[in-house]
Amino acid sequence: MDVAILIQFLTTHNTKPSAIRAIVCGGAHPVTADVLRLLPSVKLVVCTSAGLDHIDLIECRRRGIQVLGIGGLF
Repeated sequence: MDVAILIQFLTTHNTKPSAIRAIVCGGAHPVTADVLRLLPSVKLVVCTSAGLDHIDLIECRRRGIQVLGIGGLF
């Protein structure tokens, strides 16, 4: 997920970053530490594609964010 696209989404939908509690993503849009920094209230990332290599798992672990993929809970 590109940070610019995320900012555009939040602006278009008049949504505060702190209101976002979960991210649903596919493999085409990485969930990076930069994306997670913009969304301080996220507690869950759900991946609809195979693998979790596009998600910053180290940052998720550091922040206590659960990551759910096709194979189970990280």
